[in-house]
Amino acid sequence: MAVAKYAWSGRERLGLLRVRDDAIVLHAMRWHDEIRSPEEQLQPPVELSDEKIEGALALMESMARDDLEGEEFRRLHRSRRADLQDHGNKVRFRNIQL
Repeated sequence: MAVAKYAWSGRERLGLLRVRDDAIVLHAMRWHDEIRSPEEQLQPPVELSDEKIEGALALMESMARDDLEGEEFRRLHRSRRADLQDHGNKVRFRNIQL
């Protein structure tokens, strides 16, 4: 392992060089002034009353379902992807008569 300085987009950057399998890998690192304090990103603490918590729990309970079967809950993405793959296979392996 080695710490390195390199130029990228006209700026001097900091990196970590290491060997992985048969290649040299460069991991980009940050200078101390590029790292922001986590306190800047944290939201202030929120005060929740027992009434609001009970209301939220009641709402979750009213929206919960035990029966996740049927057409309404079918995985559309997976079925459409399978349809596209089937269509692609038909087109790819179709015999063309000249």
